[in-house]
Amino acid sequence: MSGHGTITAFLYVLLLICFSTCPDTTGGAPELNMVELEIAEDGLSFDVSFNGSCSGTFHCTATLLLNLGIITDSVDVVLIVEPSEHMSVALSEYNFTLTQEDPTREFLAEVTLLHGTSSSLQPVLTVGGSALSQPTGTKGTVVADSANVDVLPFYGAEISFVEGYGKVDQGGSSTFSLNIRNTGNSDEKFIFVLTNKDELRSRGISVSMEDGSITLAEGGSKDVPVKITADRDARRGGVTVYVEVYSENNGAGSREDSKGILTLTVENAGLGAILGFFSSPVYLWGSLVLLIVVLGGLVYGGLKLREHVGWNRAVKRMKVQPVEGEDPLGPSH
Repeated sequence: MSGHGTITAFLYVLLLICFSTCPDTTGGAPELNMVELEIAEDGLSFDVSFNGSCSGTFHCTATLLLNLGIITDSVDVVLIVEPSEHMSVALSEYNFTLTQEDPTREFLAEVTLLHGTSSSLQPVLTVGGSALSQPTGTKGTVVADSANVDVLPFYGAEISFVEGYGKVDQGGSSTFSLNIRNTGNSDEKFIFVLTNKDELRSRGISVSMEDGSITLAEGGSKDVPVKITADRDARRGGVTVYVEVYSENNGAGSREDSKGILTLTVENAGLGAILGFFSSPVYLWGSLVLLIVVLGGLVYGGLKLREHVGWNRAVKRMKVQPVEGEDPLGPSH
């Protein structure tokens, strides 16, 4: 090899060493991937149906990439978690140093979800970061890794009659509103059950619902009409209507604790009309005023009658009583 070629090769090697050992000050060259992260679990499932928060732990490993093409004694690592508004993440450590002799570091990522987190969200855990080579101060990157956070669906509902008391006339019917609210974290179909149907039937009462089942979106609610009909010979008095509900996914054997309870009074149609008339405040006060006027008139008439009778009696006594000095037998005979 000629002397000129030897000098050229030496300068080329020197330039490579300079570029590999000097920090990048231009800002144009891409940063080196110095550390690679790996999350052991592809994903974890979270049951958020219980009160309070739900947590799960991912096992992570950071590994130093040895063939960096630069001269380095160690790499300082700063971990960063990609933010998510649907979960919180806490790492067991955020800063550590990797060396050629100790090129790996294990750490934990604890994920916490709030109660009732929607099953439609399915957030993702992503951990990355930055690296800094020592002693050169060369900046590099941490190759990120991700894992799925699987939010399990749960199903629940609360039901109640809008008005807990009502009445129905014999031979008539009344309609009441039953409110249902989806308390789960997923859309669901709910089925209604009249739990004391036999008792009501024995008293001549039947209950029908336009919607025996209903599908509600997560967090949704609806008023369902419940029609109650009493036979003409239905037993009068008080009776209670009980309605329960269960979700299609949970099954009929897992009914909700919440119940719709309606206290019902069966009345005679005529008596009911009378009671209904007097149940109105306007009619009640009007009736009281009318009663007072009538009683007042009777008292006034009684007093007047008494006065008139007393006057007549006084007149009669005056006619019968003889005048002083006059012969009660009349003129002498």
